[in-house]
Amino acid sequence: MSFDVLLVANYLVGLDREAPRKRRLTNMALQKLLYFAEGEHLAERGRSLFDNAIEAWEYGPVVPDAYHAFKLSGSKPIDKPASTLDTDGRVWRWVTPTLPTQPNTRYERELLARIYKKLGTLPAARLMAASHAKGGPWSQVYQQGMRHVEIPRPMLQQYFKAHPV
Repeated sequence: MSFDVLLVANYLVGLDREAPRKRRLTNMALQKLLYFAEGEHLAERGRSLFDNAIEAWEYGPVVPDAYHAFKLSGSKPIDKPASTLDTDGRVWRWVTPTLPTQPNTRYERELLARIYKKLGTLPAARLMAASHAKGGPWSQVYQQGMRHVEIPRPMLQQYFKAHPV
């Protein structure tokens, strides 16, 4: 099962808000956690955690759909989950996508908790440096001045099988 990236991002933001520390996730840090979570999920399960594109931007891998949902935070900590406009065909309303807490999502929730526990306290600059690892997917795909270059999922899977988080 694969999810929309906003469900995954909001779950990570929720973990961060519950954490007993003062530093909070910035959009840049969130983008890197999404990258590592997707890579780890591909390596362990052989399928995507989310289907949204991951692109090689100057400061590392970015999921544009998640980036734009949180960009109003700028470089400040994210203070609330992302919301989207939804309709039932008659009425429009704002909803906050959340990862289901059903038994069939247990692995995904545990994976995200593991990624957050291991990497969530690191500064965004350190996560960026880790995502720029020589020979890693970002470094293989990124080309200065090029925009919207997607990092292929098979490349992520192969790399994270050899280099688990």
